[in-house]
Amino acid sequence: MPYKDTEKARESARLRYWKNPKKSNARNRARRKEKPEWYQEYHSRYKKENPDIIRAARCRYNSKLRGSRGTFTTQQWVELKRKFKNCCVCCRRSESTLNKLGLVLVIDHVIPIFLGGSTTIENLQPLCSGVGGCNRRKQVKTTDYRKTFPAS
Repeated sequence: MPYKDTEKARESARLRYWKNPKKSNARNRARRKEKPEWYQEYHSRYKKENPDIIRAARCRYNSKLRGSRGTFTTQQWVELKRKFKNCCVCCRRSESTLNKLGLVLVIDHVIPIFLGGSTTIENLQPLCSGVGGCNRRKQVKTTDYRKTFPAS
């Protein structure tokens, strides 16, 4: 039965999953086998349309693998970027300028995980990354560029 209300459809799917998760997982695996191209296209489109969500999730996952404590939400990351005007806090170039140069604005730990830093929003800053990016120059140093950024 198709739903006109997408929120109602999502809730119905959630309930169906929690009633029998093994059956739901098997059904989803079978669907992915039937239409691998559709799922691949869907996921690549989702990654392009939601770079902040993907970047934040990847950072949280990698931090967890390295044994870092703490976490943050995608919304907190978006608000942090907005606080710094969607700019790299080191070179102060905007995200649109960075994209034209082939760079991206990424999540950087002020105190690196390698040196015992946490993955809380208080320990994060937006830096540009890519060939010649500020995050590559910073590497494993504990440099807090947020202090030098003009107050918004």
